[in-house]
Amino acid sequence: MLIPATPILMPSIADAWRYNVAAVTAFAGSFAPDASLFFMWILGKIQRVPESVIFGEWYYSGTWQRIGAETNSMPVYAALIGLSLLVVLRLGPRYKRLSQLLSVVLTFAIAALLHTITDLPLHHDDGHPHFWPFSDWIYVSPVSYWDPRHHGLQWRVIELFIAIGLIVFLWRCYANRFSRACLAFTAISYVVVALFWLHVF
Repeated sequence: MLIPATPILMPSIADAWRYNVAAVTAFAGSFAPDASLFFMWILGKIQRVPESVIFGEWYYSGTWQRIGAETNSMPVYAALIGLSLLVVLRLGPRYKRLSQLLSVVLTFAIAALLHTITDLPLHHDDGHPHFWPFSDWIYVSPVSYWDPRHHGLQWRVIELFIAIGLIVFLWRCYANRFSRACLAFTAISYVVVALFWLHVF
């Protein structure tokens, strides 16, 4: 029996465009919670500040902690998801362009919320107040995603296997060049980030 090709494996130009927009939006959302961290590091490097000062002093300062609270806020992203869903469902197909825009916002917020949810249990003494603005409480986890003193090395191995599995799975699902280029970039970034953290710590 012949099985027709699915749109995911053999997308049309219009479908490929939608997939690419969704991929970029999801990437932006997953990056958003840590955007301030990268901006802080770039600013420090421009000013020739050592990494030990950037991550040991700047990171814990009131200004950067507040920015980190805002970009890692679960209630903010949850509110964006709820409002986007509510408006899209109420508008229906009558306002197609607005619905498409809100779908982008929804994708962005879901990716960002997923980042913060998985981030919450992986910080020992450098976490964020994930429930800002309702609370400044910071969860102190026994597991750190980077610190060897708190199972950081073990978690890196677990994370590596998870990442490899997801990259292989998505590579098989998406055949277009843009998606595979993003996946290749993701794989390379794991190596670069790992080498960077070894250099810093």
